Amino acid sequence: MPLPAGSHLDTATGTFTWQPGPGFLGDYDLVFVRFDGGRAVARHEVRFAIAAKRSNRVGAQITVDAPVANAVVSSPFMLGGWAVDMDSLTGAGIEMMHVWAYPAGGAAPRFVGVATLNGRRPDVAAVIGDRFADSGFGLIVDSLPPGTYDLALFPWVTGASDFAPATLVRVTVR
Repeated sequence: MPLPAGSHLDTATGTFTWQPGPGFLGDYDLVFVRFDGGRAVARHEVRFAIAAKRSNRVGAQITVDAPVANAVVSSPFMLGGWAVDMDSLTGAGIEMMHVWAYPAGGAAPRFVGVATLNGRRPDVAAVIGDRFADSGFGLIVDSLPPGTYDLALFPWVTGASDFAPATLVRVTVR
C-alpha cells in the first residue's frame, strides 16, 4: 500500500522517515513487511500516536504526601496529596482519580476506589499558580488485607479526555 503523505522508505537501508503535515492527528498503524524471493520473511508493526502540540509544560503531575513511599501502615489509612494537569487552561485539570493496589507478589490488582478531589492546597497554589489551589485529593483505604502493594493512582485528565499514566507509591499494610 502507499506510504503516508510526507513519508519515505529508503529501500537500500530500510530506514523509514515521516514528516507528518498539518491535520495528521490520531493513531496510525503501519506494518512493514520484508520480502525475499516473493515471500514475506519478516513483519514489523509500529503505531504512531500524533497529538496536538500542547504548552511547553509537563502535563499531569501527582504528588503523594501520605503515605510516604515504603511506609508501613495499619488499615484503614489515608492516601492523600495533590494532582494537577500543567497543560490545563482552567482549574487543576484533573477530573477523577482511580486508585488500584498491585500486590508485590504479582497477584491480580485490586480496585481500591475513586479519590475525592478539589481539596484546598494553598501551598501548591503558592508555587505553581492560583488556579491549582483546589488540587488536593484524598481517599480512605480500608479494603486491603495485610501485604505489600504498589498503589497506582490514575488521574483522568480533563483536557486529554483520558487517563494519564499512573503514579506509584509502595506501602506495606499490617
